[in-house]
Amino acid sequence: MNRLFIFISVFFLNACGVYECIDAKFEREPRPIDKVFNVDVTIDDAVFSKEVRCEHYYDAMCAERGNWWSIREVGKESKYQSSNVEYDHPKYGLIEFPVPDCLDMVEAREISLNHLLPKIAGKTHWLMDSKGNARVYKTHRNNPDSEAVKVELTVKINGREIHEK
Repeated sequence: MNRLFIFISVFFLNACGVYECIDAKFEREPRPIDKVFNVDVTIDDAVFSKEVRCEHYYDAMCAERGNWWSIREVGKESKYQSSNVEYDHPKYGLIEFPVPDCLDMVEAREISLNHLLPKIAGKTHWLMDSKGNARVYKTHRNNPDSEAVKVELTVKINGREIHEK
């Protein structure tokens, strides 16, 4: 009886997410991507280099959105996670600057500093102003009274500098 129910569910109830739930139970091995990304982040005078490797993984969950192959950083659980460069700034405390995500790097999408949101002293900051390499970040985009964090910052992927939009 159970086999008959599963058989009927797969063909007739797939709009209800049953197929996706069954599909999500089967583990698939990630497939490596034959590209290496060297990400260099310079904050003030501190230079950080990180080698990022990416992989295809089967993004499966019990949801009606469906399951598919996606791209993530090796060692991460999903495409929504990426590594950080950490710097203990003498004035602002710990700065955690995110490495661009693998999906954008592998597919050669335009990457902007505006979309890389650092955490400074545990709070997410948005890029508010940029002149040359001088960057101004704030915790609130619409609050002119929020404290400004000013740093010299450059980010390069495989030697190519990325900028703000």
